Amino acid sequence: MNLKQVGCIVTVIIMFLSVVGDTQLDNESFGGRMELDVPTSFVVNVTFGGRLEIEAQQKYYANISNDGYDYFCWKGENGTLSDVADNMSGFDSASEFIAVWNATNWTTNEGCWQKYYGDGSGNDAEVTKLDVIRTYLADTGRQQINMTSTDIISCARTVDLHFLGSDINKGYNYTCYCCDIKDLYNLSTIASAIPLQTGEVLSWWDNSTQQWRAWIVGISHTDYNYTVNVTSPIFETKIHTNVSWVISCP
Repeated sequence: MNLKQVGCIVTVIIMFLSVVGDTQLDNESFGGRMELDVPTSFVVNVTFGGRLEIEAQQKYYANISNDGYDYFCWKGENGTLSDVADNMSGFDSASEFIAVWNATNWTTNEGCWQKYYGDGSGNDAEVTKLDVIRTYLADTGRQQINMTSTDIISCARTVDLHFLGSDINKGYNYTCYCCDIKDLYNLSTIASAIPLQTGEVLSWWDNSTQQWRAWIVGISHTDYNYTVNVTSPIFETKIHTNVSWVISCP
C-alpha cells in the first residue's frame, strides 16, 4: 500500500469518526455504514482489522408537475415502472399513470407508451437508465423525483432514430438528452447536430409550460427557434429516414 492509499483511508476513517461523534466503537471489530450528502454521496463500510469498502452513489433529481402531463429522464437503477412509482408521491389513482417509451410495440391509441396506473393496474414494464418517462397526475403543485444510481451514467452515446414509415414507432422518437446544457442551445443548432433534414421535426418538452416547442427544419420561422437551457431535456423527433444521433456532451 502506498502513502496516497493510506492517506485516503485515514481521511475517510476520520470523516466517519466525525460523523458518529460520541458513539463508542468496539476496538476488536466494527461494521459501519454512512452516507455523505455531497454531489456524489459515498456509502462507506468500515471494518476495523479488515478492509474499507467505498461505494459511490450518484444522486439525480427531476421536477415534474402534479397536474396533467409531464416528461422526465429516468436516471435511477434499472427496474420497472412500479420502481419509478416508488419514488413519487400522490400516485394512487386509477386515472393517473406513468409510462415508458418502448419503441417496439406500436398501437393506434397508445403509440409505444407502456402504461402503469396509480391503482397498480396496467403494464409494469421494464425501465432502464435514460429511458423517457411520461407522467399523468391529477393533483396540484409540483414534486421532486429523487433517483439514485450506483453507476456513473454516460450521457454521451449514440441513439438510433427511426423514420416516419417505420412499423416500429411510426417515426416518433423520444430521447433523453441527459447532458447538462451549460451554454444556451437553440433547436436549430441541435437539429443540425443530429442532423435532421428539411421537413423533419425536433420538439423540446418545455417543463415550465408543459408543452412541446417544435422546430420544423427549413420551414419554421425563426420565432420558433426556441432556446433550450435546461438540465436533461426531453426531445421528440419525427424524421423521414433512419439516422444515428451521436450525442456528445458539451
